[in-house]
Amino acid sequence: NGRDNNDTAQDRVLFSVSGEELVSVDDMVTESTSSNVEHAQQEDLDLLEQSRNDLLSAAQDLSDRYSGGNGTYNRNVSYKIVTLNYLSIDGKGNPITLSGKLTLPMVGGKYIPIEDILLHCHATNLDMTGKGVSPNSFKGMAAYSFAVIDPDYIGFGVTYVKPQTYLCHKLIARQCVDMELAAIEYMKSLGIELKEGYGTYVMGYSQGGGNSAAVEK
Repeated sequence: NGRDNNDTAQDRVLFSVSGEELVSVDDMVTESTSSNVEHAQQEDLDLLEQSRNDLLSAAQDLSDRYSGGNGTYNRNVSYKIVTLNYLSIDGKGNPITLSGKLTLPMVGGKYIPIEDILLHCHATNLDMTGKGVSPNSFKGMAAYSFAVIDPDYIGFGVTYVKPQTYLCHKLIARQCVDMELAAIEYMKSLGIELKEGYGTYVMGYSQGGGNSAAVEK
């Protein structure tokens, strides 16, 4: 667990780990490039195939860089998907615990340095219980040395029984940023290196598009 060092919140837990899953590159690539293909046009199928090849190439590059080329990506590279519960605020400014997913690349069972962070703001038409806060196509970006963060908002994940704060962009932006701060503390607790000058890329679709714009603002 991580704790807030702010003098006014000494006992507030910034994050706790409520679940972990280890996923192979092949499984991640299959899941991220096999959805919505039933009625896809050929050009869309071509793009999916290109995405698949790009991800496999990136995974092989990770394997070569961090294992000395000893073995192929499917033996060396994997994804750790961590479910974090993290501290944020609700619409009244009171503390609230939210949830989200953090996807990290591993080579040979060890975490590798993170070059950048992808903060993905999810849409509303997903599993509100937090079992699938993001399409795997975005989690697959961990193959490019990204840490991929998928924060939930009020009404999703551990707070799925609460009303969604759909139009409260400023509040949701705060909750997304709080997840990133908690994720950074979690990575530091594991000794994961964040490379000097790392950046945060924010993206989203549908409601997530509005939320990502609010995060940038």
